[in-house]
This record gives sequence, C-alpha cells and structure tokens, in this order.
Amino acid sequence: MASIAVSASPGWAPTQSLWFRAPRPRAPFVPHAASRLPFRRVSSVRAQVAESISHGQSDVGAPAAPTFTVQLVKYLGTKYSLASIHNVRTKARAIVALMKEMGLSEPFTMEQHIYPQKELLDSIHDGLAVAVLSRYPREFFHPDAMDTWHVFLAFLHSLNFSPAMLVHGKPKLLAHTVRNPDAARCLFRWLRSLGCDAPSIVKIVMRFPNVLKLDVEEVLKPRFAALLSLEVSHDRAVQGIVRAPTILGVEPEYMQGRIEYLRGLGLTSVEIGHLVSLAPMTLLAGVESKLAPLAKFLQEDLGCTPEVMLTVLARGRLAHFSVSHLDACVRGWEELGYTRPELCLILTRYTNFLRLSPRGPHTRTKLAFLESAEGLGRSRAALVHYPQYLSYSLERRIGPRAAVMRSVKGRAITLSELGPADAVFCKKLGISQAQLDAAVEGWALSKWMDMLQGRTQPPPLPPLLRLDDKLERPGEGLAGAMDRLSLSAP
Repeated sequence: MASIAVSASPGWAPTQSLWFRAPRPRAPFVPHAASRLPFRRVSSVRAQVAESISHGQSDVGAPAAPTFTVQLVKYLGTKYSLASIHNVRTKARAIVALMKEMGLSEPFTMEQHIYPQKELLDSIHDGLAVAVLSRYPREFFHPDAMDTWHVFLAFLHSLNFSPAMLVHGKPKLLAHTVRNPDAARCLFRWLRSLGCDAPSIVKIVMRFPNVLKLDVEEVLKPRFAALLSLEVSHDRAVQGIVRAPTILGVEPEYMQGRIEYLRGLGLTSVEIGHLVSLAPMTLLAGVESKLAPLAKFLQEDLGCTPEVMLTVLARGRLAHFSVSHLDACVRGWEELGYTRPELCLILTRYTNFLRLSPRGPHTRTKLAFLESAEGLGRSRAALVHYPQYLSYSLERRIGPRAAVMRSVKGRAITLSELGPADAVFCKKLGISQAQLDAAVEGWALSKWMDMLQGRTQPPPLPPLLRLDDKLERPGEGLAGAMDRLSLSAP
C-alpha cells in the first residue's frame, strides 16, 4: 500500500489515499429553542426560598398544603440571613429533629409551636424571635420559656429598663434566662445595689455576656471585694467594671502578678488603684507579652524618662497595644516633623496619643483643619501644648465651634476653648444651644466631611513650623525642656 504523506499545515489532509479524507468543518452550535431562555440570576436566599415552596405542589395540579418543614424553611429564609438555601433547609431539618427529640406534640404547626414565641419576642424587637430560634432552638421550645420571658420582661419594666436595650442583638440573654431564671434577676439586683444605672448595666451585659453565667454570691461579690482592696473607691471600682467588665471574669490571683510587677516599676498603690477605673485592662495584660515590652519601648526606644514612663503606665490604655503598632505610630509622627522628646511630652498630657494613626483620614483631616486659614490657623507644633485637640470630634465640636467663633467674635478659636462643655461655651459667647446645634448641622455639609469619610483626600501638610527653634535648649536637658514647655499657655 502506498504511504500517506501528512501535511503539517492547518487543515491537513492525506494526499495519497482514496479511503481517508479530510474531516468536515463543524457547523456552528445552535441551542434548542427551549434552552434559549433569559438567564435569571437569583440575588438572595429569599428568592430561592420562594421557589422552594413549589415542592409542596401535588401531581394533579391542585396546590397541596405545605408541610411544616417547608413553612419553617420559608420563615427562616425570609427573616434570617444565611449563606444559601441549602443552609436554610439544613437548619430547618435540624430544628424539626430537635422538636421530635424533645417530645413536642405532633403534628408540628407554625401556629402552635412558632407563632406564640414570635409574637412575644418580635414585640420587643423585630426579628428577635427568628434569631433566638436559629441560635438557641432548645431554649426556644422549652415548655417554661414563655412564662420565664414574661416574668423577666416584667422584672425589667420594674427597674425602668427598656427590654429592647438588652435583648437587641443579644439573644443569648433570653436563652440564659430560660436555663437559669433566677441568675439574671440576681445579677441585675446586685448591679443596681452597686449604683449602676440602666445604661451601665446594658454595657456590662453587652460587653461581657458570660457574666450571666457567674454566681453573684460565690463569684461576683468576692471579686468585686478584691478590687476594693486595691485602695480604690467604690465609685471608681464600679466605673472600672462598666468600662471593662471582663475584669469580673478572672480570679483575683490572676491580677496579682501584674500588680506586683507594676509596683516593682515604681507605681504606688494609689496609682494602681486608679488603673481599676482608668484602664482596667492593664491589670489583665500579660507581663512578659505586654507590660515588660511596653516599659522597655517607652524608655529605650522612645527615650522617655522613668517619670514619664510611670505616668504613661499609670494612665494606662496602651498596655493592650503591641510594640510594633506603637513603633509604627511613632515613626508616622516623626514623618510629620515631631521629635521624640516632643512625643514624650505629649504622652504626659494625652496618653492615647500613640493610639492614633497619623496616616488615618481622621487624623490627617484634623491636622489639615488645624493649619487651614478657614480652620484654626495654627501650626501643628501647638499639639505639643494641647494634644487633646486630636481627641475631639471634628464634625461635632471642632468645626462647628470654629465657625461660631468666627461669626460671633470675628476670630479663630483657640485650642483651650475647645475643651469646655457646650453649655459653658455657649454661655461664654452669649449664644443659645440651638444656634450651636444649627452650626453642627450646617458644618456637616462642608467639604471637610468628605475628607473625614474618605471621599476626598486632605490637602498636603506644609513643613512643621515650630514655636521654638529647639525643644531642648543647650545644657537644659529633656526634663528642663519639659518643665519650661509645661508652663507655656496653649
């Protein structure tokens, strides 16, 4: 048989064969008319749930009554945010299995097993019932749940509480009241006896929900007595547990090692007692992981004197930040022209200064407004004397007060005039609170709000114009410079 020559070019074909021929070109694919339907994108779980109800139709075409599982899928999918319809169905099947395990009366119906709890819980806050059902189904179907919740809500009303303050976003509270009906009431009575008002109790429960699991007589009262033994007043101890209620979740012996370390650095018992109210998380920070690296960073890297270092530790609020984060903030402020002696002086007046990122939009906008002619018209060096400026809200305090001062007095506002409360500021200028509120609303439409919210970039900062040629004069030393500058008016 003759050999076949094969061409390497595209569309090759044998040249010496009668039985082998080149392949025919394929016709373009044309889909069937039934498949050329418009693509419908399901944008949410709710649309998928609506389609899933079609599974409840009968073969003869007459709509059959949807089963309890189908109704539960629809209820969960339309009210609760889950990732997919598969998750909704899985959750519904698990709830039905739990209902059978708990021995609830069958047949299951929404009217008998779901709607009574839904009516009560949704009257407190819309969507609360489905949140409790999805996260705590065993407590939701507990036979005493309805009676327990009625008693607990009546108890909250007796304390002048708004139930929505506590249970919105925290269905764990309602679940815990079913598990241990008396624990929550004992906790609330004890916090009331300490002098906590309703907002403070809300903060404690929201920030540390596990406090509901702690026994008042055996755990909470002894731990609060241990805080009082640190030479701290009753009011300051209450302020500390409101600010960081997790301090009630640890044994007193856990804090003892931190207290001994701080005493070894030179803090007095009174200063350690102040930490309970100012920065209670400092007493929970690890010695080797947080406190010791922070003390080393302040003295060796930043160049603070032992007195400045103790002042920073006594005021706290830096212990739970990593040294790498603080070092990055220091380098950022140095890029803006501040020296490390200046940063040490600022820390003695505003300890949270190093928590602020100089590259963030809020800080950049505040600095730009400080140096802007339509703002305060002052150099950034003024922050050395009054760093609290960075703690004020630009949209609610700094900007509106600057605008009012220019319209009433015809001059720029000083940094010290930003500190007093609104009532004192209005009295000094002879204006009403309504005028100041109008200034706040009008300033919210200014270009500076776009900078705060990141829609536009703040203007570039000019070189730092210092108040003195040098912070530290020859032969004066850092301590002398700090004493001299601390006498200067802002």
